[in-house]
Amino acid sequence: MIETPPPPHARSSLQFGIGLLDDFDGGSTYHVQARYQYLPANRRGGEWESLFQLGTTLGARTSFYQPLDWGMKWFVEPSLDFERGTQEIWVDGHAWAEYQFSGFGARLDAGRVLGRWGELRLGAFTRKERGSPRIGLPDFGSADERRGGGLAQFKIDTEDSVVFPRSGSSVGLVYEKSSEILGADTNFERFWGTASYAWSFGENTVVPSVEYGGNLDPAESFFSSFFMGGLFRLSGLGNRELVGDRIALARVMGYRRLFRFEVVGMKMSIYAGLSLEAGNAYLADEAISFGNATKGGSVFFGGDTFIGPIILAYGRNEGNRDRFYLAIGERF
Repeated sequence: MIETPPPPHARSSLQFGIGLLDDFDGGSTYHVQARYQYLPANRRGGEWESLFQLGTTLGARTSFYQPLDWGMKWFVEPSLDFERGTQEIWVDGHAWAEYQFSGFGARLDAGRVLGRWGELRLGAFTRKERGSPRIGLPDFGSADERRGGGLAQFKIDTEDSVVFPRSGSSVGLVYEKSSEILGADTNFERFWGTASYAWSFGENTVVPSVEYGGNLDPAESFFSSFFMGGLFRLSGLGNRELVGDRIALARVMGYRRLFRFEVVGMKMSIYAGLSLEAGNAYLADEAISFGNATKGGSVFFGGDTFIGPIILAYGRNEGNRDRFYLAIGERF
């Protein structure tokens, strides 16, 4: 009898991270995350990943990514997720109320990896969401909403860095449709897309980007709305201050790498830069134009460090709204 050693499955890893965003004007969010990965889980390269988050928003997500062929081009990915948090509701530049929300969802995706540059996937989902006013009297009342439907998602990612890319492109497109036939309380359709491209000359980098999101019908609840505002998404405003049926944003970021250094074998870079931004949140019957967009920008210092990205920025817009921001460990 010939005995062979067991296959090298079930290697696991546990990672921790922190995130902080403070605008020094009463608005701050924070979280602590733990991510567990178990791979390869089988001979075809299955990956089990679970993410847990404590902080301003409580959340958990678990998914199992399973390639279907030996070339690992086709895949399926079932997932479960839960989140609970709060959202400030703003009126005329002031946070007048706070909305508490929670949601639990299940999703099944199938798709294809497109070389080393992109991915296409189709999915089916069901989700239960609840929300209610916590402080004050916001425009949104209590809601108990069930969704069910399908989605299509396409992405390109060739950037060489998540926060301060010096080359490459990033594109994300999502179409989502919820239908009463599939268990939803109401029918709705929505689309969201973003695109950016980074190119460098010497130590300088320029990154133009655009973003658009919209409901094909007027939003019926808090969960159908789009939000805009905060660092690099109309700097000078509060985080997610503007709310509407649609959002649009055009932005150009430019930064210069000041120097690079190494600490205990880890390479780090320090940058200084600025951003120019124009965008807004719109109701369903409002036209999107440069004339009714909010214009602003920011100046910032930042770096890739051993605890993740750190950014210190000052943002201001044409309405003379301004803020300082400190962001640690997360992309904003």
